[in-house]
Amino acid sequence: MADIATSCAFRTQMDTPFIQSLVDGVNPCTGEMFPDGSPYQQPTILRALFIAVRALERIEERQKREQRLPENAGKSWDESEDRMLCIEFESGLTIMQLAQKHRRTSGAIQSRPPVICTPLELTED
Repeated sequence: MADIATSCAFRTQMDTPFIQSLVDGVNPCTGEMFPDGSPYQQPTILRALFIAVRALERIEERQKREQRLPENAGKSWDESEDRMLCIEFESGLTIMQLAQKHRRTSGAIQSRPPVICTPLELTED
């Protein structure tokens, strides 16, 4: 699966400048300007190429963001991880330590304990 993602990222990086040159009216193979009357000068084709460039740029931005995210970002939490997080949270580990240990974002860690950890003084014996 990682190979497919890497391949797609590579294609996106290659295709964006190629299509952008078409939008700019330049033949990407020769570097020459397209002649007047070229299909690439037609407004509907230019609009479609422009939309394609913007879509590819959004894909690139998303791929870059995903590469920066921790391994478990966006994945659901299971019961054992919730229990472990509560124990570690109550033992005094910092948000950053917990985020690194659970391979999640600090935002995910910050939002989790109030939902799953019952304060010790409120637990029933």
